[in-house]
Amino acid sequence: MFVAAAVQVAPRPGPLTAEVVAANSAHAVDWVQRCVEATGAELVVLPESVTTGFTPGIAADHLWELVSAIPGPVTEPFQDCARDLGIHLCVGTYERGPTPDVVYNAAVLIGPDGAVLGVYRKTHPFVLEDVAVHVTQSRDHDRELDAPDPGRDLVDLVAGRQSLLTFDHHAGSGPAPGTKTRSRQ
Repeated sequence: MFVAAAVQVAPRPGPLTAEVVAANSAHAVDWVQRCVEATGAELVVLPESVTTGFTPGIAADHLWELVSAIPGPVTEPFQDCARDLGIHLCVGTYERGPTPDVVYNAAVLIGPDGAVLGVYRKTHPFVLEDVAVHVTQSRDHDRELDAPDPGRDLVDLVAGRQSLLTFDHHAGSGPAPGTKTRSRQ
């Protein structure tokens, strides 16, 4: 029997700093360990943006400084945890883009060996998210949206093929891949 579990944890209060990101990650890892010990889960799913909180309240360029590319320093504690426990671990985190004005809201799937198996970048952020997605300087500029790609967003687990697509606001009702749309506020 394959056991999957979800762990819900709240981010630490206060201004977002590198120390808070590290504390949020350590807190989440602790609860993953407790969960696996109590349930024997082989797949554990953590909340969206578990490392920072959903609306970090800082500009994209500041958030960019606090997060990393994937894999990278922000995912390392989770990769170590998955490897140590021999589990699949899905982690929600913001991901550093190619330039400081680009931050992605990502879901990362880590395998039992600690390797990153896949990354899904949210294409339809909620209005309250205070970070830029893809290439944009404000929510009023045009931005390109790409639709979920079934070949890219599926990974094989012991329990079968699983999607990395989480709740993506208005997913499926957006534009065709490669088209432009206006951001809504």
